[in-house]
Amino acid sequence: MTHPTPQMMNFNIFTPWRIMRPRVFRLMDSQYVDAFFEDGSLRLSSFARFTQHSDEARKDEHEGSGIRVGRGNEMTIFSVHGTGTNCYVLCGTTTDTERVRSQFPGADGCFVIDDLMGFGSTVSLELPYFDQGLEGPAIYQDDPTIYKDVGALKWEDIEEKHKRPDGTISMVAIPEMAMRVGGPEEMFIKPAKYADQSEYRILWSVRKQIEPFIDIKAPAARQFCRRVR
Repeated sequence: MTHPTPQMMNFNIFTPWRIMRPRVFRLMDSQYVDAFFEDGSLRLSSFARFTQHSDEARKDEHEGSGIRVGRGNEMTIFSVHGTGTNCYVLCGTTTDTERVRSQFPGADGCFVIDDLMGFGSTVSLELPYFDQGLEGPAIYQDDPTIYKDVGALKWEDIEEKHKRPDGTISMVAIPEMAMRVGGPEEMFIKPAKYADQSEYRILWSVRKQIEPFIDIKAPAARQFCRRVR
């Protein structure tokens, strides 16, 4: 198999700087690889569906949810909540090695995405109510809890901001506090036991309630990919 030069991103902000982009291998049944290269057929999943996967190697009951802790000088915020509920997801691996392949014995086919931004933006055109895209490698942690420094934040500051004329506090204060201890990394945290998978994720958020999965046809996305087997 030939290996074209990885996609590069060049910046000239203060000094010239180049970033080598990863390739992402999508391991799957060969019939689905056939379908993708035939007419662009592609299935995007969701965090809710990940928690129900029949394959233990791919199943994580805590996908899209977790504990977030904000520590500051004046207060501590503790939050248990879900995230990515409006996102469709496609996962792959950055390492197509025998070790990784052995964890997915039913996946006899594979294609590689050479241009992640091109692929992701093209797929987004086929998603109704598309809002924005996000991609990145999985973040493996022994403790999946996210800890944030909230500095000198006080409850009184939030209370005053969201106090209604009648003295009650708007419920908007709750998601604001959750946002202060969350962030995009919430959708990439995975337990360390899965680290061998070297997972990389592409997410598409939409402005509507999503289904457990969506089947689309994105033939234009094929130009950014190659079949491996």
